[in-house]
Amino acid sequence: MQNPFTLNDLMFFAYSDPEFSEGNRYRNMIETDENLSKKFNTVLRVKRYVAKLKVEPSQRAINNILNYSRALSVIKTQRTGNFSMMLN
Repeated sequence: MQNPFTLNDLMFFAYSDPEFSEGNRYRNMIETDENLSKKFNTVLRVKRYVAKLKVEPSQRAINNILNYSRALSVIKTQRTGNFSMMLN
C-alpha cells in the first residue's frame, strides 16, 4: 500500500504540537508502515542533530561590528539633523 505522507508531512509531524488534530493518523501510519517508520526515525535524528548545532558569527565578524561602532560618530545638528562621520 502506498502511504499518502510525503517527507514534508513527516517533518511537519516531527515539529508539530503532539496534540494537533491529525496526530493519531500520523502515529498509526508510522507504527504500521516499516518504511515510513524508518523515514520518520531519520527525520527525528536530523531534528536532534540540528537542535545541537550552534550557529554564531565568527570572532572576526564580531570584531568588525565593534570596531565600526567605535569609529562611528553621529552628531545632531539644527540644520541637517543627524550627521554621521567615520573617525578613522
